[in-house]
Amino acid sequence: MSKTSAVIEKVKRKVLKKIRPGTEEKDKVKKTSSNIVNLLKESLRKNAISAEVHVMGSVAKGTYLKNNTDIDVFLLFDKSFDRTSFEKTVMQLCETAFPKVKKIVSYAEHPYVRMLDYSGYAVDIVPAYKLRSVTDMKSSVDRTQFHTEFVRKTLKPWQIDEVLLLKQFLKSHDLYGAESKVQGFSGYITELLIIKYGSFERVLEHFASFPKERLALSNEGDLASPKFDRDAFVFLDPVDPERNAGAAVAEDSLWKISWYAKHFLRKPDEKAFIPWEELYPSRVRFSLLEKKYEILGLTIVAIVLKRFVENEEILFSHIKRFSKSLVSIFGSELKLVSEGVDANNRYCVVAFCFDTDRIGSYGVHLGPPIEMTHSVEDFLMEHKEVYRIDVFEGRLRVFEKREATDLHTFIKKTLSENAYRLPEKLREMIENNEFKVEDGYWLIKSFPKLSSILMFGLRYRDF
Repeated sequence: MSKTSAVIEKVKRKVLKKIRPGTEEKDKVKKTSSNIVNLLKESLRKNAISAEVHVMGSVAKGTYLKNNTDIDVFLLFDKSFDRTSFEKTVMQLCETAFPKVKKIVSYAEHPYVRMLDYSGYAVDIVPAYKLRSVTDMKSSVDRTQFHTEFVRKTLKPWQIDEVLLLKQFLKSHDLYGAESKVQGFSGYITELLIIKYGSFERVLEHFASFPKERLALSNEGDLASPKFDRDAFVFLDPVDPERNAGAAVAEDSLWKISWYAKHFLRKPDEKAFIPWEELYPSRVRFSLLEKKYEILGLTIVAIVLKRFVENEEILFSHIKRFSKSLVSIFGSELKLVSEGVDANNRYCVVAFCFDTDRIGSYGVHLGPPIEMTHSVEDFLMEHKEVYRIDVFEGRLRVFEKREATDLHTFIKKTLSENAYRLPEKLREMIENNEFKVEDGYWLIKSFPKLSSILMFGLRYRDF
């Protein structure tokens, strides 16, 4: 064993003591899960509804992290059951089974019920169809029963620790989760990676060297299929080889895991398993960020809106599209260093890091193609007092003196003028002036992790 390998093993042992659930926690999770299943079975009997009840996900597979457990319970209905009745039926069953517990209806491909606090756990009650084969699926949710069965049969008991290490490593670098907010690696993908490579460090070795390589566990399916060409990361789903189980992984996430893997393999350290916000107390984080913010001379601007959607997946889908729209709007006028989005219970923010706090005295406006005579005339009527007129790639271009060169004023004005280009809900909020433009100090206090990402980018500076 090499010196580095010995250090990695030592780090792994130390980390596992912190992230592996103990006997007491396992017993509580098992007891709580069984209680939920029994109450739902009794509710099915009382409501004269036929379905099977099964625990799925990381609890069923034993791959959950210490003090970080959500319980997924599936109600598996016969294929003849009307899918449009799922929401009403599942809520009815949950009201009978858990009358005093707060419940909300959330939406994925179809509705499911979430209990935010049942004996200290978040619990999802998910309807699906009981199927013999994945080819009989009616929605992607039906695939979960096959995923759970496959991992339970294939993942070796000693590999559970390796899954926990990989999950914690990804989590500490904001790369764990397939949802829109993260666009990273799902729990199922972490399990498949360990099944394929055998250990945590061998997974890192793969990403350090061949992050874009397409992966599969067998010869089934077509890895070279052009239908996967738009996906950054490809790992064929062993239970459905026509599907890419890694489709949610964004290009940036893939290159980040490659960077972090290289760094860890060169300099193994327990800190690689600790999220940035846990490494430093709040007061230290604020002080560090404020000092760096002033030294770097960057300008951070945050566009702040009240949270307008409760569902996290839908919210981040909206604000990420909003961010992309703003990048194209601001791109021709400002030098953008970085951008990012985040949200809490009250606000959602789209933030930008620029290399200046002021903009030029003249703005550029692209007009219609020269051959469109009437459109050109109309454009010139709108822009009478211009500093310069020329042609750029066949289109008229004018340079016009700005009314404001202050960055905050410019952003507010530009947002209002371009509201029509935004998604409907966001367009309404901008048109009704339901937003604020805040500076970097506000963002550092309210969203320190996003501030860190905007200013520093990658967590390490070498590998």
